[in-house]
Amino acid sequence: MEDYIGSLFSIRGPRDTTALLDIERAFNKLEKVAIRRRHRDGKPLVLIINAMHLLRDDDDGRDLLELVQQRAESWAASGQVPPGVVHWGILMNVC
Repeated sequence: MEDYIGSLFSIRGPRDTTALLDIERAFNKLEKVAIRRRHRDGKPLVLIINAMHLLRDDDDGRDLLELVQQRAESWAASGQVPPGVVHWGILMNVC
């Protein structure tokens, strides 16, 4: 219980973060889960991202796409999280 209560004080407020940083933190947590699963089960966690075509064509959308691409390349190279993208109902392998 102490860990849970202590972690409440480390939660960042809305002014301390951006949506992109939140997604990057979520990717970091996902990577930790994927590593634990790989060690426990010997199988990789598969990440499928749906509706990538709905990303906006602006700076924020391009930044998000770049973040996803960098993580997908890193995870695919390490074999931790083989990524896939669903675009218009067709599953495509990213790397």
